[in-house]
Parts: sequence; C-alpha cells; structure tokens
Amino acid sequence: MDAASRIESVINRLKSHHVDEKFFPGISALENKADVLPAETIARRLLVLLAASFTAYNFDGVEKVTDWLKRENVWASASEKEKLFFRDPAPPETEKQQLSWRFEAAYILAWALQKVSGRPDASRELPETGVKEFLLSIPAIGTPVEEFLRKAKLRSLDEIIDEKLFYESAVRSLNDQQENDLENSTSIHPMATFERYFALCFITNGNTISWDELTRIEEEDEF
Repeated sequence: MDAASRIESVINRLKSHHVDEKFFPGISALENKADVLPAETIARRLLVLLAASFTAYNFDGVEKVTDWLKRENVWASASEKEKLFFRDPAPPETEKQQLSWRFEAAYILAWALQKVSGRPDASRELPETGVKEFLLSIPAIGTPVEEFLRKAKLRSLDEIIDEKLFYESAVRSLNDQQENDLENSTSIHPMATFERYFALCFITNGNTISWDELTRIEEEDEF
C-alpha cells in the first residue's frame, strides 16, 4: 500500500478502538527503518520473554529455565533486570506479575517473525487459541533452539512499522489519560498494549535503546 493508504488503515483501526487520531505520530513515522534488528536477534529476545513469563508463573522451575537459556546460548539476550530476576531466590510477587505479561510481548515478536497467523486483538489479552498457536510454533522450554534461530525471518517491514504505529498511538492515548487523571475511554487493553508496543519498539529501535529502558514506564505508571 502507499503511505496514504497505510495511514488510513491504521487510523481506522484506532477509531474502531475509540482512540483519537490526534495521537497518530504522523507520516514521517512510516519511514523509521534505520535500526531494524536481524531476525535471529528478535528470535532470541522472544525466547527470553517466553522464559521470563513462564518463570513468573512457575518460579520453582527457574533453575532449569536459566540452564536452558545458557545451554542454548540465549542467556546473553536477557536484559540486566531479567538476569537479576532469574538469579533472585525470592523475587517479589509484584515483579512476577509484571513479568508474566511478557508473554504478550513474546507473541507479537512471533507475529513479526511469521510464526503465528494473526495479530492480536488490542482490546484483550491473548486468548487461549492464540496461546496454543504460539506455543506450537516455537521451541518448548528445555528443547534445542538452533534451527528456530537459524530459520528466523521477518514479515514485511511495512506491516511491522504499521503495527508499531498503531500501538504507539494507543500508548500515547493511554498516557494522555493517565496524565490527566481520566478513565480509559478506549477499548484498548492497557497492559497487553504496552507489552506489545515494547516488543515492536525493540524490533525497530533495538540498536539504540535497551529493553530495560523501553520498559521503564512499567515502574513509573500503573494502569
């Protein structure tokens, strides 16, 4: 599609979720292609996010998950805060709850890598059918990942950028409501939206900003 058609498509989608088009960042944002990460790097981050969310729900298995990340040479792709979480013998429940949402970020990376068929519904967390499709499309925790990493391939960059712009606009809307102490008037699911936005930003800005910097907003705001 040409630029005008892409913008119209994103704005129509925003309107369907009651997000004002004034939060769309503008046509120049369509061309943000300078810092797109390699598919294998994105696939490694997906596995770390999966490991973090799994461990948040099943902390008794943290040692096995950590050993798996190290054995498969994925440990280096974990952020400093994630490494601290994996090493902490008793992380607080609030941190576990926060990291459990990383599953949403992992799924959108799987979408970007063409491992799942559909983009998620912005009005809800991932449904059971999406969870099943995702888990069947990637290596299970504890299994070899070399082939998955080697065959990683991104979908159309225009699709990824347009998806990022949708979630960026939604995040701007949510932040505006937060700053003005307003109720969420959109049909956007805040936590799922932020996680997906972080992941899409990682794809296009991962060379310039760390994952911990991207997700710092979680420590500053509650939605």
